[in-house]
Amino acid sequence: MSSHSPQHEPLPEYDAPNTAPRDVAADNADACPPFVPDTLLSQLAWDSAARWFLFGLVILLLTPSLLVTQTGQNVIPPTVSVAFTILVVAAWIWMGTVSRRAADRLMRATAMLEQDPVSAESYIAEGLRRKPIGRSIRLLLYHRLAVLRHRQGNFFEAGMIAQTMLGLSLRSVEHIRTHLLLLLAESQLRCDNPKAAHDAMHQLHARKLQLVESLQLLALQTQYEVSLGYHADALSNLNEKIRLSQIMPGPQSGALHAMLATAAKQLQRDKLADWLDRRAKLLCSDKQLEELTLPTFNPLAATPIPTAAPNAAV
Repeated sequence: MSSHSPQHEPLPEYDAPNTAPRDVAADNADACPPFVPDTLLSQLAWDSAARWFLFGLVILLLTPSLLVTQTGQNVIPPTVSVAFTILVVAAWIWMGTVSRRAADRLMRATAMLEQDPVSAESYIAEGLRRKPIGRSIRLLLYHRLAVLRHRQGNFFEAGMIAQTMLGLSLRSVEHIRTHLLLLLAESQLRCDNPKAAHDAMHQLHARKLQLVESLQLLALQTQYEVSLGYHADALSNLNEKIRLSQIMPGPQSGALHAMLATAAKQLQRDKLADWLDRRAKLLCSDKQLEELTLPTFNPLAATPIPTAAPNAAV
């Protein structure tokens, strides 16, 4: 696969009505509420303020000179100083305990994402309700929520979470940036936003990707090209794409062959289309092939994925 971004003219921006789909299990009392970018930003700000406040108290406690007058007398009586020390230590322990419990919910949610999505969402919701917690823990909880929404087919919310997080300083969780871009690219494709999907893929091509990530990008780019009618581009470097598809899981490989077969049919390359179609049917069941639907982009029906205001970045 080419290591360059799709070589097409940038698509024009467009305005579209904000009709966001929701797909949350109403019978799950512990489900996370609908994602709002400002909620994430306010939670991060609260966590940061609490940490800095406690840090200031620790500095005050460790600087006795600030509590002594010029005559050498203590401004604060010894009993109050001892009580203050106990309060600071208790607050430090409490914050650490809250953060550890949130980290435990993060690990449990990660383990349950595939086997028990309902339980995973409950753990995520419980972890996000706790505050203050470490910044990296909160960001990873939201990342798991984006993954969960993606698997539930709620691409609008998955894309909104990914886009909001990509606008933040990821710092110690920089390793999830590539996965967030992959989530965003597919979500934008599913929400009829090809320009935004193109932008996300452009950023992915500029990054050093692992093999699994490269395979995911290959599938996304092929879907993008076939959906927009760039059939010749979809069939470029075909031998390399077929070679890479052989190390994909069966359903994903079959889906890629089916998309390539669609491109070949559009270019009236019937023999190639038949060969690709036969391979797709060997790799996927008829039901899986029926469920493979490529988005047909209609700018007038697009669902824009909003994010927080630029001046609200944390």
